[in-house]
Amino acid sequence: GGVLRMGKADFALTPEDILAYFHSAGAAISPAQAAAVWESTEGWIAAVYLELLHYDNTRGIVSAGQDIYALMREVVWERLDGEARRLLLLLSPFSCFTRQQLLFMAQVKELPPGGRSALGGMGFIRYDQRQGIYYPHTILLELLRELFQEQGETYQKQVWARAGQWNEAAGDKLCAVECYCRARDFERLYALDLSDVELNTAGEGRAAAAVEDMIASCPRDVKLRYPLSLLSLAYELFAAARHEQFLRLCGEIEALIPQTAFDRREQDRLLGELALLRSFAAYNDIRRMSEQHQLA
Repeated sequence: GGVLRMGKADFALTPEDILAYFHSAGAAISPAQAAAVWESTEGWIAAVYLELLHYDNTRGIVSAGQDIYALMREVVWERLDGEARRLLLLLSPFSCFTRQQLLFMAQVKELPPGGRSALGGMGFIRYDQRQGIYYPHTILLELLRELFQEQGETYQKQVWARAGQWNEAAGDKLCAVECYCRARDFERLYALDLSDVELNTAGEGRAAAAVEDMIASCPRDVKLRYPLSLLSLAYELFAAARHEQFLRLCGEIEALIPQTAFDRREQDRLLGELALLRSFAAYNDIRRMSEQHQLA
């Protein structure tokens, strides 16, 4: 019907293609070696390119079968200089990034010497010139996140907190919440205006578990400074049908409000917000809901 159907064969290289590809790069492999590369890569260009880099790095040895992430670590990561590696690790929380993002995460005003090689990623970072966005290849991104997990807890928290600041400045509160949670930076997390953040978009189960963790792990002094954020989290629990946890948190908020540093007028306003929130739990009982509304 005039439709050309494109499948794997239209994208993957054949052994003959691989042989020609290596030869065009000055790597004189044999047909048998090209067949071995095809067996281990199934002809996908990113994997074939890694094999070419390995061949160049080892001066004539085809890895044929080595784990692709181990190959990425060996022929890409370990060949980048220390500065480039430092910059890429800082960007591991993001699936894509801009030049300004890199500068922000590195806390510098100008691109450092290793910046160019970091942005190139030895061919595994694509640059969209129209949008000004860099897109790391999935294999590189997964390796970066694996390497990030190998770093110390203090380093990871610092990077997550910095990523949270970037997302907050960019207006992406949902991502900022996730980053601050990972950083265990409850001061910055609760300082956000959470009233317009729909945490349940992350999936009901995940969102509710995250909210419960944000409440249970947060130090009491932070809660005393940001009771409005607690009210927002209580609403999230209600929206996720965590009624028992919702009522328990409402009780905690009621006990906290008189102990806050706010003046009586502001405390009354907070108690009014709490009463309005509690009215939701009485839905469909008009009398009980009305009592809470009048109290509010």
